[in-house]
Amino acid sequence: MPSRARLGALFTSIVGTTSLLAACSSDEPEGLSNDGFDFVCAGNQYEPLAGVSPGTPVDYMELRSESIRPRESGEEEPKPFSEHQTGVACATATDKEKCNATLEAIRSSEGWTTGGGGIETRREYLVFTRGDTVEKVTTLDALAKFVAPVDTPKDAALLVTAADAQRWVECKEGTAKKTSDGFEVIVRTGNSCGEIYEHRLSVTTDGTQTSLESALAYRAKQTCTIGRIPDGLVSSYAARKTLGDHFARTAHLEAASVVAFERLAEELAALGAPDDLVLAAKKSADDERRHAMTTERLARRFGGTTIAPEVEPVGKRSLFDIVLENALEGCVRESFGALVATYQAEHALDDEIREAMRTIAREETDHAWLSWELHAWAKTRLSPEEMDRIERARDEAAHAFAKSLVEDDVPEDVRRLAGHPPRAHAQQMFASLRAELFHS
Repeated sequence: MPSRARLGALFTSIVGTTSLLAACSSDEPEGLSNDGFDFVCAGNQYEPLAGVSPGTPVDYMELRSESIRPRESGEEEPKPFSEHQTGVACATATDKEKCNATLEAIRSSEGWTTGGGGIETRREYLVFTRGDTVEKVTTLDALAKFVAPVDTPKDAALLVTAADAQRWVECKEGTAKKTSDGFEVIVRTGNSCGEIYEHRLSVTTDGTQTSLESALAYRAKQTCTIGRIPDGLVSSYAARKTLGDHFARTAHLEAASVVAFERLAEELAALGAPDDLVLAAKKSADDERRHAMTTERLARRFGGTTIAPEVEPVGKRSLFDIVLENALEGCVRESFGALVATYQAEHALDDEIREAMRTIAREETDHAWLSWELHAWAKTRLSPEEMDRIERARDEAAHAFAKSLVEDDVPEDVRRLAGHPPRAHAQQMFASLRAELFHS
């Protein structure tokens, strides 16, 4: 498990690497020439299905993914995760209710694989509706036949990215261009903790793919070596529309974290946990009280109104339940919260906010350390099967959390004055965190 010092160094390294990637200079590797290549993204996000034109038109398309792992006896099978959608489901069906019910229930034991970088490996497949027909496409060959003829850049980009889970589209640059027999597409692989490569591939009208060339596009100058939400929280917090709302929301969650750590300290003491874990939980509660007061003061300064958290009591919890919550709220959410605070301590333009975040970042790093230490101690008390269930749940929570970052559109003043990472930076930071901590 990572030490306090290692966690602090890791967070600083990820923040530094993310900043370097955002400010690449002209002496970086240039990658491939994209002269004559057109954009396939809508804004800053690549939507794989937007603009795709199947050989036979459909009303609706959706990419779904499911976890590839065996389930424990009695364990509930999770619903598929909807990755992307386009069109209107069952738009031309004669019996829309039946059509939608069939679409909702459709599952697949096949699909092309996706995931990696700390995300649990999953299978992905496509479902569609056409009139009263509801069907699925579960192999890459079937996907190529479904799309063919490949007559748009989006058709080609979908096939190229589906064929290799490590490929991704850079939305800031041209990606596809028309050729005499189809399209050429440029995609990337790698991450900002090491190297990023660009790859140029050809896609013919029947969907056949051929790799043409690859080149290094980026090499990192460094390598990558908020708040714990308690069970029973029922109160809501302010939507993040302004800087005042942002800090009101943060103060609400910091205050709720006091309850979480006080409860954790009592439970650990009752279970005979090592004294350093019990004391760390008590100290974390004290830290969160100060964080709540600090962020409440910032909320008032910027016109926000804080809401005191309402947390319902919970009954006696088993060690398994405590460690499961710790894996989700501590190892995932709290570790990323400490990383974000580290980023804000470097990037906030407001002096008071920057100074506040320096203290908060240091103490939240301690809280993240507690999460991982508790996780390590639990391995000596729980069975391998129980720990396996907890770690799979943690990885699934990380997958869902990563998806939530795609939708997290932070207001401009929160990014600028409070130094909150832009969406693309937050996604890259979380990917780096997962790769380093969850499989180290």
